[in-house]
Amino acid sequence: MRHKPRVWMKHDIKIKHEVIGYLQLVDYTLGKKPIPQIEYELDEPYRNKGIMSKELPKYLKLCKKRHKKYGDECGSNRLIAIIENGNEASTKLLERNGFVKVKDFDNHTSYMAQLDLDIELIERATEYYFRQRKARESLK
Repeated sequence: MRHKPRVWMKHDIKIKHEVIGYLQLVDYTLGKKPIPQIEYELDEPYRNKGIMSKELPKYLKLCKKRHKKYGDECGSNRLIAIIENGNEASTKLLERNGFVKVKDFDNHTSYMAQLDLDIELIERATEYYFRQRKARESLK
């Protein structure tokens, strides 16, 4: 029997009162110490336009505020994200927002981020990462 995942925080993304996508935290494990998984999606016509690049950082700040206020309400101070291999837009989006690659499996890659890390530290680290990456690419 398959369990329905528990949804902790859902945020609809809207343009002119029309829902075009969402961000949410879910728990598929339903265990004692679940690690919330962040899921997001945009309707096809709105992809690759920078919308999720603006929405995800705001959503993560909200997650961090809730974590500070409610503690381990959702069982962990970590978030995971799982994306299909080859989804470069999501790979870059997650890495820019402090997620670190954890593991490849079954044509997917998992990423993890810590809620209790300081957002400014994450931003400085990701800026550093992308400056280094750009410098390496310019040497090729």
